Amino acid sequence: MSVCPYFCSWHKYVKTVPLASELLDVRRDQKLEMVKEIHNEEARLRFEAEIGKAPPLSEEETWWALRHKALEMRDEWRLNNRSAFANIWSDMVFGISVFLLLYFNQSKV
Repeated sequence: MSVCPYFCSWHKYVKTVPLASELLDVRRDQKLEMVKEIHNEEARLRFEAEIGKAPPLSEEETWWALRHKALEMRDEWRLNNRSAFANIWSDMVFGISVFLLLYFNQSKV
């Protein structure tokens, strides 16, 4: 699984449109939610090692597993934010279109 095409295009976008990229990036409340999920994931990894369900992980392996989980969550939140932003724009375009249709066709309504 290569993240480079997505990652490279994202950074190019951040450089060219910084305000929009800030709006579409992970917000503070989402980051706090991610921290809680990372702590739960760490607890799950340790618990599974304790009960013998998974092999014990070294500190470095745990760090890499948690880093991978954090990157997945970040990408998921960014995708959700982009989708929400796109929905807002499409709703605005629809609303303006309906208004214009009604305004210019008042005699037919």
